[in-house]
Amino acid sequence: MYGRFVLLLAFALPASTWSNACVIPGLRHEVTFADGSATLSGSDVRSLTHWYVSLRDGPLGIDRISVSAYSIKGDDQSAALVKARVNAVTELVGTLGNGAPIPLTPSVVAIDRPGAEQFPELLIAVQPKCAMTQSCCSANPNLR
Repeated sequence: MYGRFVLLLAFALPASTWSNACVIPGLRHEVTFADGSATLSGSDVRSLTHWYVSLRDGPLGIDRISVSAYSIKGDDQSAALVKARVNAVTELVGTLGNGAPIPLTPSVVAIDRPGAEQFPELLIAVQPKCAMTQSCCSANPNLR
């Protein structure tokens, strides 16, 4: 009897915890640049624009946005290239406003060793407006 209760409890607790969780897909977008380039390709401009405008005008909205990438610590050329890439994306996002400015935080993080997470990717992430009021799940029933 005790063993069955423990087994039932083991399955019941996680289920009740997860049933209240809300997952919001699509809050991150990755841009990959050509080696040595800080210019967005036409397909990246279209993809980023579509992603951003869909979120901005969607039911969740955008409260803030961050643009981040890695550079190699102590390598001025790497830092300059990554900074130019971040600037290219922030400039594009700046043109996509619909009147009200959305706070944007650019970030270049210098790390000691080059790794797979460094080049040539750049990550754009948004926080939806509903996160401030904790109403994301209720604002969009498809997220449950």
